[in-house]
Amino acid sequence: MPMTPDSRPSGPPHRRSRALPVASVLAVAMLLNVVTSVDGVAGTLIVAVLLFIGAAVLALVGKKALAHADPTPKRAISEAQQTIATIKGQS
Repeated sequence: MPMTPDSRPSGPPHRRSRALPVASVLAVAMLLNVVTSVDGVAGTLIVAVLLFIGAAVLALVGKKALAHADPTPKRAISEAQQTIATIKGQS
């Protein structure tokens, strides 16, 4: 089956694979910055709370985006219909 522009994953692969390491480095940098200015345990708790708030915001944004998404697999349905038509045409 040839690759069509619709069958490629969205976004370049190098951007998708770099997100987690970058987020980890930013979290560690934030933790080190806060811990040096505040007591170690308090700084860690502050960073943990900030990360949980960020995760909650991203979860709400993702939930809102999924609410507007159409979950119908239109390409799969059309391919199945074409396959059925082809099989019926051969019999």
